[in-house]
Amino acid sequence: MQTPAERRLVEHLARVLPYRDAAPALVLAVGAGRSLSIENQLSAAGRSFLCDRVDVEDCRLEDPRVRNAWICSAEDMPSVSSAAYDAAFANYVLEHVPNVRRAAREIFRVLKPGGLFVTSFPNPRAFEFVVARRTPLAFHEWVRGREAWETHYDYGSVEGLVARFEEAGFHTLDVDRRAFLEGYLHRFGPLGALARGLDGAADRGGWRGLQGNVAAAFRRPPAS
Repeated sequence: MQTPAERRLVEHLARVLPYRDAAPALVLAVGAGRSLSIENQLSAAGRSFLCDRVDVEDCRLEDPRVRNAWICSAEDMPSVSSAAYDAAFANYVLEHVPNVRRAAREIFRVLKPGGLFVTSFPNPRAFEFVVARRTPLAFHEWVRGREAWETHYDYGSVEGLVARFEEAGFHTLDVDRRAFLEGYLHRFGPLGALARGLDGAADRGGWRGLQGNVAAAFRRPPAS
């Protein structure tokens, strides 16, 4: 089930990438894993791009949109050229990164001046993630129906993540918070419907304690 933050991430990328009849933009997927979900959504929206990929695990895929795939951390990307990318994204990755400050500096380095970085990530102070930090990985895998990975929440809060990217030199364009308890409970019938209603109320009321899904967009300043 797609999260509101992932949907927002795709919207931001779609705004800056050219349409398919134009020369392709170059995009870096940070923490790409084995997924092409974001790339598939951008292609469905008619966008023209080529994508390089980095992950701590093997992220190579046979796909005409994929150029290079490197095994490395977000904090240290030695094979990735500086000032090379029109855009970069990290879809629920930064919560797994031990040192987000270093990752922010590396992402700043590889973007072209004026380049866009978009990320979706959990708000560790929201109710669902306060609980999540106190439950074992196996439980998360059972509830979500898919694999889960160790989390660090190095940034500490939404404001902490924004501060780390601004320290690296980025300008903040957007921070969008949404509740998504339905993402945990949609497989459980009436509980899913109840969660959907609560999510709507939380977003209308701006209840940050329940707004666990966040998307943020940052821009590397253009060259002067």
